[in-house]
Amino acid sequence: MLFVWNPATYWRAMTTTAIKNRSTQVLIALKSLAGGAIIWCTVGAGVAALISSLVIFVWAIYVVTVAAPIAALLGCVQGLWLYLERLHWKNSGERMRFGWTSGAALGLLGFAPSYIHIEILPSHGCRDIAVFLVAALFGGMAAGGVTAKLTPTPDGPQGASGRARRVLVGCLLILIGASVEYSLYWPALIRKLPIPRLDESSVINLPAGSARGSLWSGCFQYNGEFFWASGVAGKEGGAPFVQQKDGVLRVSLGGSGRELSGGVDEDGRFWAGAQAPVGQGETLRTLVKGRFLDKDHLQYSLRRSYLKGTTFQNTTRVDGRGLRCR
Repeated sequence: MLFVWNPATYWRAMTTTAIKNRSTQVLIALKSLAGGAIIWCTVGAGVAALISSLVIFVWAIYVVTVAAPIAALLGCVQGLWLYLERLHWKNSGERMRFGWTSGAALGLLGFAPSYIHIEILPSHGCRDIAVFLVAALFGGMAAGGVTAKLTPTPDGPQGASGRARRVLVGCLLILIGASVEYSLYWPALIRKLPIPRLDESSVINLPAGSARGSLWSGCFQYNGEFFWASGVAGKEGGAPFVQQKDGVLRVSLGGSGRELSGGVDEDGRFWAGAQAPVGQGETLRTLVKGRFLDKDHLQYSLRRSYLKGTTFQNTTRVDGRGLRCR
């Protein structure tokens, strides 16, 4: 029987095979992403909730709903990462180690979105941060390990090169995630972090600045909002009187009778502090820092530390803006 070679038939067969192979690879990639998202929503958020229950049981339930969206995103990222790395594992042990490591790194990115939603809890300062960091770390490790366990190792030949490129891809994934998180959550996270205490040297004998004249002397009305870690909710306002003589600045807080002393620079940056007794054995340290935006406007940060004897009781912080009195 005479065989007749038909180029058109051969080309159609080759094209069909290539399309099928490409479709299979796309399907594998989509399964990897979907699997990572599902596992991170269940295992990652669940482990984070379990560890968070050390703080309060109610939060352990609430944290699942808070962590689930970011966990789904992190799961997709790791699913993609595992898909890209699938040809470079020599054995299942190496695959599991990669899953734990990448999961831990991605899990830490889930710290800020979860921590900024803890308004239902009292502030415990650094202890809160430690608990939620551990929760994010081990939640990521657990989810990453399970995701890697369920990710099949291909039967074909393993890739032997491109380690630098793979490391670069991993670093880019972490960097992109950190950049997105920074832009979305960093301002809110700052307001949740513990407020640094004021020691004596930070509020007395403050140096003068480089400004000249008395441009910023006068009365300013200010209004600011307490940081969450202050343990005080709401806003605070007043009308302090500012007295400038060249680089020396004095601020009399309205209605309190306390005068803060410090300095101001030519660019408008200012600082002033004071330490004063407020009761028997009690001391209040006050420090204000900020900047005059122009002749009539300023922005500021006001911290106060309350001490009983030598023991710090609380430190509060108010950030806001001020306007010259009319």
